[in-house]
Amino acid sequence: MGHGVFQSCDKKWVSGSLKNAILLDLTQKKQLGISSIFSVKMGKFDKIGQSKMLIFLDFDGVLHSAVSRPNARLFSQIPLLETFFRQPEWENVQFVVSSTWRLGRDLDDLRRPFSPNFHARIIGTTPDLPRSGSLNGHREREILQWLRDFGREQDAWAALDDLPSYFDKHMARLFLCASSTGLVEHDLPRLAAHLRENGFQAA
Repeated sequence: MGHGVFQSCDKKWVSGSLKNAILLDLTQKKQLGISSIFSVKMGKFDKIGQSKMLIFLDFDGVLHSAVSRPNARLFSQIPLLETFFRQPEWENVQFVVSSTWRLGRDLDDLRRPFSPNFHARIIGTTPDLPRSGSLNGHREREILQWLRDFGREQDAWAALDDLPSYFDKHMARLFLCASSTGLVEHDLPRLAAHLRENGFQAA
């Protein structure tokens, strides 16, 4: 499925490139353990939370089918994802958008399809790193850059995605969804096991 507009808010989408530079005040920089403002110029980070668990979230092929077909609904699987991550065991998990939907859209726009009381858990977007030749492992590199930029390299993390070619050395952290359906109910026991295997601990 292409990167179309959200069905209910198409007039609010703004095309064009994101302003990649973000500014952190000295207090934030100290909390993040970042010595130079230039080390965080590409990624986005909206809050400094206490969570040590991160999900890097794709949209196409995870939150809805990536296959164009009649009557397909964008973000049809968000209720399932939210219900799963509202369970007490996962209530401290935070989300970073790794999907290409992040390009040309700000964080408020990316949060809009989710329930309002879920917005605070979506804390940022990965940087848009230059592409050179093959995209193999490219999304993984963007994730690793975000972790370095915000001093969260020691946190437990996993990725929800439908494209294994975007990952390389950290393939074990990928929870692979079927592109044709996105995340579905029978995935959930396997997802819970995957998170525990990757260091996610009960809240």
